[in-house]
Amino acid sequence: MLTGVLQWWGETAKFNGISSIELLYKIEDLCFDCPTIAKPRNVICNTFTTIRMNIKTIFFYLLIGTILSCKGQKSDKSIKIVDKNTGFQMNLPKGFEELTENESSKILSDGKKNIDQIYDTDVEISDIKPKLFKFDDNNYFLINIREYDPKIDGDYSKAVNESNGLLYRTYIRSFENAKVDSLNEQKRIDNINFTKYSLFVNIPPKTKMKVINYTSFVKNRDLTIALVFKDENLGSEVINAIETAKFKK
Repeated sequence: MLTGVLQWWGETAKFNGISSIELLYKIEDLCFDCPTIAKPRNVICNTFTTIRMNIKTIFFYLLIGTILSCKGQKSDKSIKIVDKNTGFQMNLPKGFEELTENESSKILSDGKKNIDQIYDTDVEISDIKPKLFKFDDNNYFLINIREYDPKIDGDYSKAVNESNGLLYRTYIRSFENAKVDSLNEQKRIDNINFTKYSLFVNIPPKTKMKVINYTSFVKNRDLTIALVFKDENLGSEVINAIETAKFKK
């Protein structure tokens, strides 16, 4: 039966222009909702979610609902972020502090547990080493830069689009009663093209949160910059810092 269902979805996708990622979502939903195929789901759907589990997407979920007890001294000066490989330079507004290795590891570990539970999978995170910065328990910033070879890792633009789709999906599943809207834009930062993907999350009764993800392929590297915030003024300040960043020529 399951084989027939998958084949039916595949044929329907051909005639209705359904993208591969949308098809995977539909199959995954079917597997989740149909009790008669609950057991095969662990094999079929886990395969699909593992294929889609892109490193960039995982970063954002790692910050959802994570509360740390950081005792570090908040910086009264802006933090200059410089990456020699891409030439990226920006000043993170004052008040942020970089998390220690132990604190970052805790966030990664907690995020992995949540991802594994939601998607019934086992995410490998040993090679995830982002720089994480915290303003307070509701406002975070991160940057991650890693080598990316399209011949091995696949088309970069497609990977970004699928990652953003999974990011949206993850928030929907994490907060069942929340309203989640998204916006996809193209931005130029110091003449470098970026994809800017924003999520606007309203969680009853009064919680509002924004997640903004900037991605670009620069000098054979995946440059990912992200912020998760509830403070609108702080968020605007960080967005301005990102969008006025420079690339050293």
